[in-house]
Amino acid sequence: DIVGAHLSDPNAAHQLADAVKQLCGGALHALVLNAAIMPASDFADCTPETFDRIFHINLRAPFFLLQQLTPVLADGASVVWVSSLTARRVVGTVAAYGSMKGSIESFIRRAAVELGPRWIRVNGVAPATTASETVAPWVESGPGRDATLAVQALQRIGQPEDIADVIAFLCSDKARWIDGALIPVDGGTML
Repeated sequence: DIVGAHLSDPNAAHQLADAVKQLCGGALHALVLNAAIMPASDFADCTPETFDRIFHINLRAPFFLLQQLTPVLADGASVVWVSSLTARRVVGTVAAYGSMKGSIESFIRRAAVELGPRWIRVNGVAPATTASETVAPWVESGPGRDATLAVQALQRIGQPEDIADVIAFLCSDKARWIDGALIPVDGGTML
């Protein structure tokens, strides 16, 4: 079964949490928080409407989704947040987006401490430019591709499965002793 919600709606996280609770039968073993939009949000030009939209979808909704689902997270469950290179590196015109991702990285540590007594692990992944639906047109172009590859140790555009494999690892028992960590999945972009 698949459930969805439009996370710009202030009530969406609660509605989505209710639907997930019914689906999981009271025991959720893994939660991946990856909701995001990335409109241009340069500091000089970002409007309050754009800022609020990014805030609601990228930070507020996942925060409250986790809050609402915490009671059904099984002891030993795994929570994985998806952050971004933009939380730690100034790239592009995404000041508001990067700020929200930075907030997520701070919250990962707080949630890890809060949920630790139940052995619920909270971690994050921080991808660099990935050939996703959002950025594929840019990385497929000459200048976009060249700019991306120029800052990477591994000379290849990241693929969605590169990120998904690390998330799957963090959700598995093989990552049972990793908590409060942020794993760069960036082909060596931050080196």
